[in-house]
Amino acid sequence: EVKHTGYPLRLVRYWFMYHFLREDAARKGALDVCEIGVDVGQMLGFMHAAAGHGGEKVPLASWDAVDALIRKDILERAGYNHFYEVDLESAGFKLDRQYDAMILLHVLEHLFKPEELIAKIVPHLKPGGMLVYNKVTINPSTVASGLAVYPADVEEQIVKACPDAHGIDALSI
Repeated sequence: EVKHTGYPLRLVRYWFMYHFLREDAARKGALDVCEIGVDVGQMLGFMHAAAGHGGEKVPLASWDAVDALIRKDILERAGYNHFYEVDLESAGFKLDRQYDAMILLHVLEHLFKPEELIAKIVPHLKPGGMLVYNKVTINPSTVASGLAVYPADVEEQIVKACPDAHGIDALSI
């Protein structure tokens, strides 16, 4: 028998990020965060909701948004500070500051060369900074044409090789 839950499991990714950032801020103080693939601000919204429901408020110096389409009115209300509306795979994509944490949730699986994006953004991590991205398992029968999709074994190689290639300590969860 399957137990029904009213808690959407997709929120678990935000819960993990909240705790990673909370622990990092406890060591460093207010954080500069860059969220790539921000959509309408679900991650920062979760951060605010957690604090509003008895969780610790994570001190933030700034939280920047990067996406192909920026909904600035929505994101400003959510608390985002700087905005980059860009094609992540374009040669001209660049950031102009450094961050304590960079978050890419459900981004890399949409890119043809995710390792190139990692190479572009790693220089924008402060020393001791945190780069968090996820590996997504995709059911090939549900993928629309035109998306960059790697067979599971190739995706696994990319996900494992990127941190090593850029001198980043990787944590698997």
